[in-house]
Amino acid sequence: MQLTTTRKVTLGFAASLGIMGAMAVVSFVSTQRLIGDIRSVAHTYEVLGELRDIPEVSSVMQSSVRGYIITGREDFLAPFWEAKADAHNQVQQVRELTVDKPSQQRLLDEIESYLNLQMTGATNMIAVRKNEGFGVAEAMLTENHGKYSSRVKQLVKQMSDEEHVLLAQRSGKATDSAQLANGLILVGGVLTLAVMAIAIFVLRQDIREREQLERAILEISDHEQLRFGHDLHDSLCQELAGIAFMGQVLERKLAATAPAEAAEVGRMAALVGKSVVHARNMARGLQPVEVEANGLMVALEELAHNVQDMFRVKCRFVCEKPVLISNNAVAVHLYRITQEAVHNAIRHGGAKNIEIRVRRSHQEATLEISDDGSGMPTEMPARKGAGIETMQYRAEMIGATLTIRPAPSQGTVVTCSFTLVPKTEAKTKALQVA
Repeated sequence: MQLTTTRKVTLGFAASLGIMGAMAVVSFVSTQRLIGDIRSVAHTYEVLGELRDIPEVSSVMQSSVRGYIITGREDFLAPFWEAKADAHNQVQQVRELTVDKPSQQRLLDEIESYLNLQMTGATNMIAVRKNEGFGVAEAMLTENHGKYSSRVKQLVKQMSDEEHVLLAQRSGKATDSAQLANGLILVGGVLTLAVMAIAIFVLRQDIREREQLERAILEISDHEQLRFGHDLHDSLCQELAGIAFMGQVLERKLAATAPAEAAEVGRMAALVGKSVVHARNMARGLQPVEVEANGLMVALEELAHNVQDMFRVKCRFVCEKPVLISNNAVAVHLYRITQEAVHNAIRHGGAKNIEIRVRRSHQEATLEISDDGSGMPTEMPARKGAGIETMQYRAEMIGATLTIRPAPSQGTVVTCSFTLVPKTEAKTKALQVA
């Protein structure tokens, strides 16, 4: 099944949307995974932070009790009571953060056990210092100094090592997830751009082929008009002229013997003569420009006279310097553009004065049709008329530039700028009469 332009464009955009949708889903999943990995990394950092506080609590209790035993001052015990109250909460926070890790929970049980032993021993030493004095308390301090605190630090280090291993794994996963998400987004963007580029390329190819087909149809139409006008002028007009001449001869022969019949033949010959004039006018409309280089100027001047006679408007042709166009096909296109612009000025603009002007500068020339009609509408319709589109196509076929703008005072100005040696001569061969 041959795909139409609409189907190709639809399939291209559908494929782009499909890729974008799939990449959106994959990117969403990857992003969610990345967010989860980042949260895991953040959670591990939080566990490590809470773990660092446990040895600090143990050290505070140890130094506070040591200071009290040495000095006997009660103010040295204030940090001990605070640390003792905070120790259980600190362990509980870590326990909640590692609730899904049995090995860490077991280590926390040991840490909490040693902290309890440390707090019990410290409480006993404080009581001994108060009741039995410095000597006995110092002996107990020397025997138990750092005993439990060191073990707490070892256990905390063991937990921290395990969390660092987990942190490295989670950081690696987060990095992989980030790279995967970035890669998917990049690949999706490249694929989408590639599909869009292919769709645009195919669309431009179809548009180019369609324009070429439309131009070919227009060329064929103009060529057929020229051929028909040529045949009409060289065949039918000549035959009708011959019939009219034969009628005139027959009229003269019958004038002496049958005057009534001679009069009928004369009227018939006159009608045939009028038909010859009409046929020649039709041929001139179908083949408006002669093959000679000055054919366009002659045809435009005749067009101005015909428009003035037919529509009762003032229409004049101005060409101060001769503009010779050797390519008859180009001249025909320029004539048709002028013809359409003049008819638009009369039909749609109600113009009373029209000027057709041709001027040249070196190898550049300009055809300008200005009128004093109602001018262009303030808001152009979404779709231009067929006449304007045809004028634009004709201008493109000869490599010209067509502009339509409001006149400075009133009316419309149609300007067609072209080169006297057009680059598109090869494209217009179909218009040239063989």
